[in-house]
Amino acid sequence: MQAPRSQRRPSGPPSRRSRRGGGLALMVMGLAWLLAGGGVLFGLSQLPSRLDTLLYFSTALGNITMGLLQLGSGLLQLSGALLLILAAVAGLMLMLGGVLRLSRLLLGQRRSRRQGPPARGASVAHRPGRPASTYLLDAIRSPR
Repeated sequence: MQAPRSQRRPSGPPSRRSRRGGGLALMVMGLAWLLAGGGVLFGLSQLPSRLDTLLYFSTALGNITMGLLQLGSGLLQLSGALLLILAAVAGLMLMLGGVLRLSRLLLGQRRSRRQGPPARGASVAHRPGRPASTYLLDAIRSPR
């Protein structure tokens, strides 16, 4: 079902009436852009008499190059510092792991001397020194 002609939008280009009102504004905008572009080019043409442009660009390129070199040097120093911190943390973790293993070994021997071996057929919980598969096999074999 189509809408009546009075409600449909025209599919073609806009009418001339809407272009006439905007024509003056478009002309003023175009002239303003022309004047602005001409002013910028005139200012740039006056620049060589007041500034050595070749020296300016070579200095800018030198500053960019030095900045990139300093950035690379800073990143290398940061990665070196992170590597040292990582090595220190790894050393502390190794020392802590060694202390825990030794204390578990020493405390485990004292505990096993007091308790003695488990009774035959008794359910044995998994101990760190014993493979998990034997614990599972013992649990399956022992009747409940």
